Amino acid sequence: MRFKPFIIITVLILLSRITIVNAQSELLMSLPADSIKKMTGKDTAAIRDDSLYRKGLITQDVYPFVESIPTVTDPDGKIYPAVRIGSQVWMAENLAYLPAVSPLNAGSDAEAHFYVYGYNGSDVEEAKATDNYKTYGVLYNWPAAMEACPGGWHLPGDNEWKQLEIYLGMSQQQADSIEYRGTHEGGKMKENTLLWYRYYEDTTNRIGFAARPAGIRSSYYPAFTGLEKGCTWWSSTEFNTGSVWCRNIFYMYGAVFRIPENKKNGYSVRCIRD
Repeated sequence: MRFKPFIIITVLILLSRITIVNAQSELLMSLPADSIKKMTGKDTAAIRDDSLYRKGLITQDVYPFVESIPTVTDPDGKIYPAVRIGSQVWMAENLAYLPAVSPLNAGSDAEAHFYVYGYNGSDVEEAKATDNYKTYGVLYNWPAAMEACPGGWHLPGDNEWKQLEIYLGMSQQQADSIEYRGTHEGGKMKENTLLWYRYYEDTTNRIGFAARPAGIRSSYYPAFTGLEKGCTWWSSTEFNTGSVWCRNIFYMYGAVFRIPENKKNGYSVRCIRD
């Protein structure tokens, strides 16, 4: 079988790029540890893990104290995976507890409302039968989010989100700022799946958080929007009487977005262990 010249050239270019990247990592590893830290901001262990990850010798970054733990069950009997990340234990899947379901136009910043992306009825079993429920879980307004986590778990506060982000590589200053912060921390949270609108190389799920692009229910139109492109999670920390600190990751960015959002919106929930 004969190969066309442009195919051979493309393959050679790709192989050369891989070789260069690996050679750069190996060169860095030959330098003193303090020099590595000054040049890259990373320690030798992080450089080693990046190199091994690119070579396919490990499937994720070797973060200390990241491990799967026993599952957790919600009041509906649904079982969720969980993961220890540093000193925290997070659900490794969006919450899907659905005691009731609201149509798109129903909303409040004081009473609980539960939504399933794309569903515009009020039948819980019908909503649970949809692909979006099975894949992405439930969208909650903030009053619903505050009461949705099972016993022994709770909606994470803004500072608990910051603790996760700092563990992933942000500085305290970055974590305390607003809008997009950091570099690849969001990519390390994304599940490396084709559910995302476009797949970027920093979509690695290196800590087992397994974020999926669940979209949102916006209260402004109202409308369901953003499926396959991003995911937004509530915190338990109010910014003012009408809004709450939230986190968002988007398909085309590796950073994590932090901003106050309206309590009427419908966002995903990740519970953290007490």
